[in-house]
Amino acid sequence: MKQKIILDTLQSAGYKFTKTRKKICDTITQTKKLFCVADISHTIPQVNQASVYRTFEILETLNLITPTIKIDGQQYYEKHDESHHHHHIICKRCKKTKCVDCNITTSSISGFTQITHATVLVGVCNSCS
Repeated sequence: MKQKIILDTLQSAGYKFTKTRKKICDTITQTKKLFCVADISHTIPQVNQASVYRTFEILETLNLITPTIKIDGQQYYEKHDESHHHHHIICKRCKKTKCVDCNITTSSISGFTQITHATVLVGVCNSCS
């Protein structure tokens, strides 16, 4: 996801692209894995954690980030990507996560709209077994 997409989406929805939001969005666009509020707050400690929570709420509402799994009570997110439908598997020992491709697309399901679902697979990774 590119910074311009985030900026355009925020502005079209009437939100300002503040310096704080820019720092948060920069960090999100640069990450290549699942992330949570604590990860972003740790990466940019000069940004108040409440600001990170508020920005996550906005980004989730605008479908720019998607909640995926909870690990030890912490909600993890990923950048929204309609072109790559997948699920996640998590190691119950070390909490390592991995993407698992899924061939089902919501466009292949007829007779329904606003389709959502949540699937989390749990197992033990090779490193822990």
